[in-house]
Amino acid sequence: MLYTSLSQTLGEHPAAVMMELLPPVGWGDVARHGDLVAVRGEMAELRGEMAELRAELKGDIIELRREMRALLPKLITPTSPPWWESLVCYWPPAPCSDATRYPGAAVVRR
Repeated sequence: MLYTSLSQTLGEHPAAVMMELLPPVGWGDVARHGDLVAVRGEMAELRGEMAELRAELKGDIIELRREMRALLPKLITPTSPPWWESLVCYWPPAPCSDATRYPGAAVVRR
């Protein structure tokens, strides 16, 4: 239809050149300026939401660190047994003589 109108108005060769310059897809697949503006607006909105989430996450991490700092002294008390008392050494040694270095260490025989 478009080619027929162009060939009647401009001639066959100019009509063929004009048709070659058109995109190979339907006009429904071509983005208009308004479409691009809408997509840019949506992208800006998403960037704003991402920035809000990032700030919220940073706040949550800071709060978690505060809670951990507050709990740490309760977890490690002067009355807690030394760490080596829960040390397990396998026997016969596979070079492990920690049982002699740490008298409270448990010895597990293989």
